[in-house]
Amino acid sequence: MWNLDNDNLAYNVVDLKPTNIEELAEVITHVEHHPTRADLFLFSSSRGYMCTCDLRMGSKFSKSHNAQFFMVEEDPSRKNFFSDIVSSVSRGKFSQIPEDPYLFSRDYLSVHIWDVRNNKSPLRSLNVNDYLEKRLCECYESEAIFDKFDMQVSSNGQFVLTGSYNGNAHVIDLQNQINCSIDVKFMDKRGKNVGGNRLYRGRRLLPGGSGGTFSQKSGSDK
Repeated sequence: MWNLDNDNLAYNVVDLKPTNIEELAEVITHVEHHPTRADLFLFSSSRGYMCTCDLRMGSKFSKSHNAQFFMVEEDPSRKNFFSDIVSSVSRGKFSQIPEDPYLFSRDYLSVHIWDVRNNKSPLRSLNVNDYLEKRLCECYESEAIFDKFDMQVSSNGQFVLTGSYNGNAHVIDLQNQINCSIDVKFMDKRGKNVGGNRLYRGRRLLPGGSGGTFSQKSGSDK
């Protein structure tokens, strides 16, 4: 935490750095304060969890004292070499409605919605890149598996926007339970607006556009 009146002074709230840097096991991928409460913030980790921290209960992050963890438990029968990589949380978000008890997290394949009153499992999990589950070896070889995608929540808490591949973005309507893939292309060679959107029918939504390459990222940090 920084003091805007003194840019030479910072207060260390969370410190995950090991004594020996060669033993580094995780990095913080995102951090933000609650939209209206200065005493509450969250951060997400490459270890596959999101954590909220209440500064009223302690001025420093403590796993056992003032923190609440949110992590998707992997089915042991489905765990594989790539599980730890794809479970890395690239974004954690508060609902923009102050009284809402909901949090949002984005990993490589999915968006998860959490209720702060129950951190044992997500309230809902929504597929985004699930068509890549059978192509993780290819993603690993091309290093696309390390891509981090942004996520935003609308001010009324109804819509979630997040990136994908092939120039596509996902707009998720939580109230009407609609997951829509939007082709983010605005002009063709003739200067005509092009693009389209498709509803996420059932569990799978195959990529459009270039047929599933990793060259066009939408809403990616990389």
